[in-house]
Amino acid sequence: MGELLKGKSAVVTGSGRGIGQAIVKLMAAEGAKVVVNDLGVNLDGTGTEGGPADQTVAEIKAAGGVAVANKDNIATKEGSESLIKTAVSNFGRIDIVVNCAGILRDKMIHKMEWEAVNPMIGTAANAAAIMILNARLSMGPPQTESALREALTYGADQARLDQEIILAIQKSANRKGIPVRIPMDVTEDEA
Repeated sequence: MGELLKGKSAVVTGSGRGIGQAIVKLMAAEGAKVVVNDLGVNLDGTGTEGGPADQTVAEIKAAGGVAVANKDNIATKEGSESLIKTAVSNFGRIDIVVNCAGILRDKMIHKMEWEAVNPMIGTAANAAAIMILNARLSMGPPQTESALREALTYGADQARLDQEIILAIQKSANRKGIPVRIPMDVTEDEA
């Protein structure tokens, strides 16, 4: 076991499989106490089994790490709050949040219906924002002016990136004659 993250508590969403699993295992191997969050859905977002979170926790514990499972849907405010509470109640604090949860669709976005796109956006963008907001409440305010400036810059950069992605999707679809309804207040004038 390493000591790079000794004494830290981390939450990693979507960490029952894939990149999230690799991240949470590495953090645990470096001494962090980790919460493995995975709803247990298939890669396309269907079904729920919860097994990936439990399996990853078992692997971390077998390697000498400290981990607990959480199977909440972090795309909801309640699920995100529960995930943060899991970290705080088990480890007393939260120091690190890594958002890896996502849903994969094996289609080009312009060939998809809104019903298929909405959960992807909900899990990727909304869940990340909800997690940051809830974690921030548990982490407390940034302790230095530099840390505050860094946090505000990250938030502004992320919002700008999200707007640019949405506008690029809209422009691409419009060029192909596909009307796109943007479910939020994003216009090219604001981006």
